[in-house]
Amino acid sequence: MFSAEKEMVSSFEDAEALENSMARLYGEYSRRISYPKGKYVMRFLMDAEKGHLNFLKVQESNFLQGRKILSKLSERPFRESGKAFNDTINTLEGDITLLESAEALEKADVQYYRLAVKKARAKDAKALFETLKSLEFAHLSLISKTIKSAREEGMAITSVQPKVLFSSMVRAKR
Repeated sequence: MFSAEKEMVSSFEDAEALENSMARLYGEYSRRISYPKGKYVMRFLMDAEKGHLNFLKVQESNFLQGRKILSKLSERPFRESGKAFNDTINTLEGDITLLESAEALEKADVQYYRLAVKKARAKDAKALFETLKSLEFAHLSLISKTIKSAREEGMAITSVQPKVLFSSMVRAKR
């Protein structure tokens, strides 16, 4: 195997390791998060990262067999969950922390693929990594929106909780 081929295989293996670790991490986060929308987003991202991993494995095989590397990869679109919010503010704050961790990781993924595009010599590989970069950017946007939504729901709870607490205290004194 030539140096350029070894470099390409190494790039595939690095990207596969990244996608595999992200899928496992999002699976763990989905088990730990109570906020329904956050849990739903983490499961969506876990499945998406697994899809990226499988796609990369197929493209690595194509490369090794001298076939064209495909750069088109589509994901099922994210659809809002209909589940209602039903958790306490403390749980929500912990969930926001996990979501912020996922946000930081997705930012790193975007940077990883940005560098992979620059590093790749083959036109097909550049296109593949460009596609993965744009998908990871979409994930980043989804997580950011989920964090914003969770914060807004947290503010709504904190603005209602004092009223609920006061009315329950008044009822208890009667």
